[in-house]
Amino acid sequence: MSDDAATSSATTVASTDAPASAPPPLRTPTPADFAISTTQLTKRYGSLTALDSLDLHLSKGDVFGFIGPNGAGKSTTMKILAGLLKPTSGTAHVLGREVTSKSSSAGAEIPPNPT
Repeated sequence: MSDDAATSSATTVASTDAPASAPPPLRTPTPADFAISTTQLTKRYGSLTALDSLDLHLSKGDVFGFIGPNGAGKSTTMKILAGLLKPTSGTAHVLGREVTSKSSSAGAEIPPNPT
């Protein structure tokens, strides 16, 4: 084989070792990203604190249960999430809608028999 034949049949392969691109920046989740989201949710009745700074973030499709002794704040939390009770402080969102504001009633959107 001649030198001309050897050089004409050689191929150059481009390098595929390109520098890896940086991963996309992490986005801070918002209440709309969760089915239920509470931040520093608190309810006081005079000197009694029924619910103390609850931070809870449940994704759509999560199954969650409240377990605890009497007076732990289970019913108080559910009443706030249903829009039946206003918290002393903090916020709560159900399906992206704030239920702790005076003009909101997310409970009206919760179906009686979810399917």
